[in-house]
Amino acid sequence: MSAKQALISSLRSSDILEMKALESFSLTPSLGYVANRSLHRQTTLVYEAKLSLLNPIFKSDHRPQGFRKPSWIWRSKFSITVESSKCSQNFCRRAVKCSACNNGTEQECGVLQQIQTLCGGEISEEESEGRPQFIEGKLLSEVSTWGIGGPAKYFMEVHSEAEMVSLTRYCKRHNVRIIVIGKGSNCLFDDLGFDGCVILNCIDYVENPERGMYRVGSGHAFNQLGVRCSKEGYTGLEFACGIPGTVGGAVYMNAGANGQDTAHVLKSVEILTVKGERIVLLKEKGDLKYSYRRSPFQMMQNFGAVTAATFELVYNPESKQRHIDLLRRRKENQPLTEKSAGCVFRNPSNAQYSAGALIDQAGLKGFSIGDAKVSELHANFLVNSGKCNAADMLSLIAMIKEQVQSQFDIELQEEIKFIPYS
Repeated sequence: MSAKQALISSLRSSDILEMKALESFSLTPSLGYVANRSLHRQTTLVYEAKLSLLNPIFKSDHRPQGFRKPSWIWRSKFSITVESSKCSQNFCRRAVKCSACNNGTEQECGVLQQIQTLCGGEISEEESEGRPQFIEGKLLSEVSTWGIGGPAKYFMEVHSEAEMVSLTRYCKRHNVRIIVIGKGSNCLFDDLGFDGCVILNCIDYVENPERGMYRVGSGHAFNQLGVRCSKEGYTGLEFACGIPGTVGGAVYMNAGANGQDTAHVLKSVEILTVKGERIVLLKEKGDLKYSYRRSPFQMMQNFGAVTAATFELVYNPESKQRHIDLLRRRKENQPLTEKSAGCVFRNPSNAQYSAGALIDQAGLKGFSIGDAKVSELHANFLVNSGKCNAADMLSLIAMIKEQVQSQFDIELQEEIKFIPYS
């Protein structure tokens, strides 16, 4: 059965008793392959379907939702789901070649052929991806914990690895710059915005394949993961309870606090390149070379996005109380009710004091430029006290670095990332 026949059949079985004639039919890809995470080894192709019907007869007096006078047009999403039973992996989304199948030898899964049969024709890669449904002019201040940033040329949320692949490939093909964000908690956007596509990572899931092991989507809130692991009695991520970002951001920045960091408990990381190619990096193979607030991805030229990470933790019944204590200290010492991006500066490796202590000793607590202000509670937190813009925040950062350098001969380095317009 073709896509057209299937759609017409579904309409007849629901709202339409009889159609005298089919005036026109169009079927265009919406966003390419979209994988359903709960249905392993299945691939769904989502289409935007439009039917123009001539003199339809309805089962009831009212017209079905979707028809509009006077054109009698039915617009709806139409999904085709096919089995990929030969593929032993969940990542054979695009159904061309999967090198992970059949004990490492390349094997064509057959999904593409099934989709082509259902749709009644060949599907090219260009056609299968279509044009993403971008939001244009999205204010980046709305997706930043600092509340700073102008409009993005394009903006889009992604909820699966397959959507991320499709979108990054589209942007690469059309020379559109991309940046992937999570909670927007460690970046400062330009007042002009971003002349490209800002991708909001919403790949949110947690899998627990065995005790102490957690495979987590990169869009999952890092603090929620820390709370869950600690409550279940596993140590290593108690510090995450106080990190206001996503798993992807924590993996990229090697987030840490209170003597713990992300790299210490990482087992593997799954990433995409800017071309949409999937790579799995394993700690046991030496792929994950981390240091203080540094990850291998920060220097990787073809890096696109983190899509998932697997953490391996050790059971410790004291972890629950430890995370409770850390949360209490955080509430006492950090400006949680104000707009901030967390700690702005890395702690210097060659100094006796932390970055926050140095800024405090320089007499800068409470100092402000415009509405960019050094927190009076924690000096390494810079807050938006009103209608702060990026220019004022950058000026404050520069002034702090200059004062610490002048007074203590220590050069502070930013932990946050400034995202220029172009």
